[in-house]
Amino acid sequence: LPIDLETSRQRLAETLEIGELDLLIDGGLNFQGIYDLADILTRCAKRGVVSGEELLKVADTLLAARRLRRQIDNSQVRPVISALFVDLVTLPDLEKILRFGLEEGGRVADQASQKLRELRLKWQKMRSERRTILQDLIRRNISIIQDTAIGDRNGRPVLALKVGTIDLIQGVVHSTSASGNTVFLEPHLIIGLGNRIAAIESDICKEEHRLLADWSADVAVHSSSIEHLGQVMLKL
Repeated sequence: LPIDLETSRQRLAETLEIGELDLLIDGGLNFQGIYDLADILTRCAKRGVVSGEELLKVADTLLAARRLRRQIDNSQVRPVISALFVDLVTLPDLEKILRFGLEEGGRVADQASQKLRELRLKWQKMRSERRTILQDLIRRNISIIQDTAIGDRNGRPVLALKVGTIDLIQGVVHSTSASGNTVFLEPHLIIGLGNRIAAIESDICKEEHRLLADWSADVAVHSSSIEHLGQVMLKL
C-alpha cells in the first residue's frame, strides 16, 4: 500500500490514465507477447547460452513493448504514465537480429550463417543419397524384405528383413522384432555414408550453438535496458 498521500495520488493518477485509455482502445490494452525474462537475462549475463525459443521471447517482448509505448505514450494527454517511458528503449536492432536468425519455434534459420546453410544443404544431399541407395536395395531384394518402409534404430536407417535371410545382405543387425519374424539390419553399403552424416550433424550442432551463444551475448550487453523495460511493463 502507498505510504503517504502523495504516493496515493500518484497511483490514483496512473490508474485513471491507463483506465481511460483501456476503454478507448477496441478490446482494451493487450499485453500479449510480454514475457518474464528474469531467468533468461540472468543466464545471459553469466555468459550462458539460452535456447532459440527463449531468445524469441526476448524479441516478442521488445516488439510488444514498442507497440504499447505507441499506444500509451502521450505526455499531454497522459503525463503520469507517459513519464514511465522516458528512459525506456525497445532495442529494434537486437530484435531484428534475433528474428533474422531464428524461425518460429526457435529453430536456428538456414540464413543465420553461410556455414550453417552449406552444412545443412550437404546434410540433406547425403541423406537423400542414402535413401536412394536403400530404396534400390529394397527393390533388388524385395523377396526377403518384410516391410518396404525404411526403419530407424538408434538414429540409424535399417531394412526389415525376413528372419533367416540376413546372410543375403551384408550389414549390422540392430534389433529383432518382438515376434522374432523380422530382423532390422543396417546395410554395410551405407554405414560409411551414415558416419559422414553423423559428423555433419555434429558440425551443424556446433554452428547452431555458436550462433545462439553470440545472440545470448548480445542480450547480455543490453540486459539492464531489457530488465528496466520489463519493470515498466509489469507496472503498466
